[in-house]
Amino acid sequence: MLSNQRKWTIDISAISLNDNRRLKVNEMEGNVLQHKRQKHLSFHEVLSPILTGSQFFGYLPVCGILEKQSYKLSFDWSSYRVVYTLFFLSLASFEVALMCYKALINGLSIVTVELIMFYGFAVIRVYTFLYLATKWKEVMVYWQRKEKPFLYEPYTMNSSFGLSLKVQLIGFVFFIFYLTEHIMFIGMELHDNHHQLTYCNVTSITFLNNYLRRERPHLLLVLPYRWWIFPFFQWSITILAFGWNFNDYFIIIISVGLSSRFNQLNRRLNCTLVNERNQKFWNEIRIHFCQLVDLMRYIDNKIGILVLISMSHNLFLICTKVFEAIRSTNRQFLIQSIYFYFYLFFLFFRTFTLLYSCSNVHQEALNPLIAIRQTPTRYWDISLKRLSDLIQTEHISLSGNGFFYITRQLILTMVGTIVTFELVLLDRGSRGDENDTWCTYFEVQNNNTLL
Repeated sequence: MLSNQRKWTIDISAISLNDNRRLKVNEMEGNVLQHKRQKHLSFHEVLSPILTGSQFFGYLPVCGILEKQSYKLSFDWSSYRVVYTLFFLSLASFEVALMCYKALINGLSIVTVELIMFYGFAVIRVYTFLYLATKWKEVMVYWQRKEKPFLYEPYTMNSSFGLSLKVQLIGFVFFIFYLTEHIMFIGMELHDNHHQLTYCNVTSITFLNNYLRRERPHLLLVLPYRWWIFPFFQWSITILAFGWNFNDYFIIIISVGLSSRFNQLNRRLNCTLVNERNQKFWNEIRIHFCQLVDLMRYIDNKIGILVLISMSHNLFLICTKVFEAIRSTNRQFLIQSIYFYFYLFFLFFRTFTLLYSCSNVHQEALNPLIAIRQTPTRYWDISLKRLSDLIQTEHISLSGNGFFYITRQLILTMVGTIVTFELVLLDRGSRGDENDTWCTYFEVQNNNTLL
């Protein structure tokens, strides 16, 4: 009996030793599996540094933006981010109201309409981004849930150019262009202000006062000149100018995020052999494709108004600036010409990049049809047919709040619209300020004083 107990003890020890070995082997296999299924950055994590920078200018004032998990995002009306945004939003809204009032008194011209539209669209952008900030947690949680399969193998294999690197590279280019354009604009205005005071031999008004009169004449309708007012409204125009560029950049990176996920699915299709594309494979592809379509439609519903604002404003500016390039003769200095043509180039570049990025979502969504058509008949099943029908019957693309859908064909349509509008402007339009001289304002003031 004693020998039986010893045998039993030895057997138990052997079993325990085997279990420990198994646990170690399983642990090692788990580590290997975890390494193979290394998680890529979610889109929320990709956007975090970008949105942190945008909050410096008052856009998307969301708390917890640097958290790795999207459910930790929050929006608080009493946070300093929101208060900061609301303060400069109030200043901008005040300026738009004064501009409209001044236009009613003095009448409209292309220059006046251009200025009102710039400020008006800018204020609408800030309001829209503020509203989007209240829904941002919901948006990112939904995005993270839908993109989850694409953060692991097999969708992380054969990835050529990281999403984070794309977004950061585009952001770097846009910010350098914006900074260059804004510095050139301020330099040109300071130069023109100095030239006006010198050329007209004006000594009764300070440099800063004249600059404010030239750039913000509507403010002097209701506010007396005070030097400490200038920095607030100058930073306000900086924020609005940044918002114009950030609106386009935001739409571009959203488009890049969506098209990258569709591209991951297409790469998986291309890397899978035809004889390995069984029913289970196509069913999984269809489910993941439907998730991306749901995500695209959800995001389109959230940012459609931003797309509409961006396209409307950019199209108007392209038409007026091309008209100005053809007709205007008021650019007397080299700095004015350099700024104007750089501004026009940046406007074209930004608009084309936006259109191309958004249309790329549509193109990537159509690409699975190539793999479907290459599939032999013997592998055809109900999942494959349902996927094919979905791609061919549904309009999978971003839109301008449902008014238009951004595809490659829209780019050609826009070019035709611009050409038509330019012909009308050249036939009927005038800028309305070609008779003004450097000293017109001071001559009028002197005549009023004599009277």
